[in-house]
Amino acid sequence: PSPPPPSPPPPSPPPPPPVLAAWSVAFDGLDDSLVLPKVDRIRSISIWVKIDPAQAHDGNVFLLDARGSLLSEAYLSKASQGTVWGNTMYIDGGASGLGWHNLMNTSGEWAHVHLQSNVELNENIHFFSRQATSSIVSGNLKGHIGEIYLWARQLEYREVQVIAGGFDLRLPWDDYIRAYYNLEEGQGTELNDYFRKQQPGLLLRGAMWVMGDAPNAGWRPFSIVPPPPPPPPPAP
Repeated sequence: PSPPPPSPPPPSPPPPPPVLAAWSVAFDGLDDSLVLPKVDRIRSISIWVKIDPAQAHDGNVFLLDARGSLLSEAYLSKASQGTVWGNTMYIDGGASGLGWHNLMNTSGEWAHVHLQSNVELNENIHFFSRQATSSIVSGNLKGHIGEIYLWARQLEYREVQVIAGGFDLRLPWDDYIRAYYNLEEGQGTELNDYFRKQQPGLLLRGAMWVMGDAPNAGWRPFSIVPPPPPPPPPAP
């Protein structure tokens, strides 16, 4: 008689989740901030933030401040929202109105915030402060930043959801991601673009590294994710 057919191989285990982030940067809301260098053709920005519910002052504070053309202002602040954003801000993968109160509803907790620009942004981008036109710094926001992504196009709703939930290099996004600052250096003032496409960003005026307080769904490259364990041996 013919031998019985071989048993099918056991199913492969599911891929491991992304490695959790370890570091973030804390800002006191007085004079420190983060600035990224000029990167051409930016159309959307994703950022992991934790905004302190107790701000250091009662004035106008900025999540970010950037520029497109001379008349294109891409800021988001307590008092206004610039001229280039669409009407939607995505918070933790869900669409919400472009209002400061929606952002402050996340205060005290890590949140993934995604903004889309109707024009290309092509100047330095300041986070947690406004752009300094002189030696005077203003608009400083108190809280933490965990990760920053710069994209060359507006993203679809489903794509924003994937980013907010954590993803890795197994997804073919390299064609339109312009820079990714994962803020995992843990020391110093320079922030490296993971892809080495762009110049380093800078921490200004004493922003502090914090270990153990970071977003829990950050993107981590597949190369540093431990491989799955081997399948069990076949039953005797």
